[in-house]
Amino acid sequence: MMRRAISTVLATLLVAGLASTPAYADAGPTISITSPSNGSVAKGKVTISVAAAPDSSGSAVLTYIGMSIAGLNYDGYQVSSNYSPVGYNQAMGTAGNAQKAWNAQDNRSYTFTMDTTSWATGSYPITFYIVDSNGRAAASTPVSITTANGGPTISITSPSNGSVAKGKVTISVAAAPDSSGSAVLTYIGMSIAQKAWNAQDNRSYTFTMDTTSWATGSYPITFYIVDSNGRAAASTPVTLTIPVAPTLVLNATQISVGANSTFTVKYSGTNSLSDGTLVLQQSSDPQGTWNTVATFTGAAPLFKASALVNLGDYVRAVFSGATNLLDSESAAIQIVVTPKLTCKIATTAKVGTKLRGSCTSNVNLPSVYVELQTSTGSSWTVLGGGNVSGKTIPINVTPKKKGFLYISMTSSGLDGKLGQFASTPIKIKVT
Repeated sequence: MMRRAISTVLATLLVAGLASTPAYADAGPTISITSPSNGSVAKGKVTISVAAAPDSSGSAVLTYIGMSIAGLNYDGYQVSSNYSPVGYNQAMGTAGNAQKAWNAQDNRSYTFTMDTTSWATGSYPITFYIVDSNGRAAASTPVSITTANGGPTISITSPSNGSVAKGKVTISVAAAPDSSGSAVLTYIGMSIAQKAWNAQDNRSYTFTMDTTSWATGSYPITFYIVDSNGRAAASTPVTLTIPVAPTLVLNATQISVGANSTFTVKYSGTNSLSDGTLVLQQSSDPQGTWNTVATFTGAAPLFKASALVNLGDYVRAVFSGATNLLDSESAAIQIVVTPKLTCKIATTAKVGTKLRGSCTSNVNLPSVYVELQTSTGSSWTVLGGGNVSGKTIPINVTPKKKGFLYISMTSSGLDGKLGQFASTPIKIKVT
């Protein structure tokens, strides 16, 4: 009986001893994302704050911290921190694998900056991992951020929409990347010229286009910009209008006028010229310098110019200075001057006696062939001729019979410069 009682006491004590033995259950670290909150919208650079701690009951310290972002190639994003990276695909025990990991340095709070500028718009669950010195790991509750990165902007600042373009036109463009990220401008393009250039991350651009050869009409111009993330934007189109060029036609291919006289040149056009200036210009060489000799005034498109005495000069009509019309000019036509001869000689003479006199031209004659003709009233006879220059032509004639003699100085002119001319006949009585 005594033996059975002792056995019962021992069993009770043994059970009691086993029950009082400590149960070892070391806990692992903890980690959580404190900022941003789940469902936050991210643009550009985003700061992520993380809190972590080892188990407070033991002596473990934090050794590695890691991160993974679902739906994103980790090689494609940039993360900056004050911690030393230890590589990619770090095994975090049963907590999972981090796409990127750092030495934790036993800190209890961590800050990371991620540049989401290049991320496509969408939702990205982010998980952080922590590992302590005993190899125990933990994962945070995922926090999803939704990216809404903006693209670049571009606008045409000059000229304004509907502007009239004449000749060379300067186009000014303003562009900028999304200010929330780190993107830069890489390419700028223009639709009307089908061209693109390196943008060099400038924010303002100037282009000069020569519209001289453009046909009359309206031309919508659009500029495009592309940033370093491939995001593109287009400007609001600006339309340039190339106006009509008025038609200028002088009324002849050649003008024959008396020296120092007035002549009229007609303009035949299809547009109102009240907005610009219409002038008559003169030049000795159509490819040389032109000088304005008359300005159009009045209701009728007529020119009146005096003293155009330079032999062989050319004239043309020129229109310029209009807001809504292109500059224009007519074809050049040549001036043919008809000299006026004034002859002086005695009106009486004797047979066989030389009669002397001269004819004076009101313009300098350029080595032109001149003939002296005589007539007794029925027909003219050439007494002689030769090339003369200058303004004075001498007359030497010897009457051969009595009666009335008529003399005149005449020339067929000079092609392209001098029109045919003849002096008024002078009647001489011969005795």
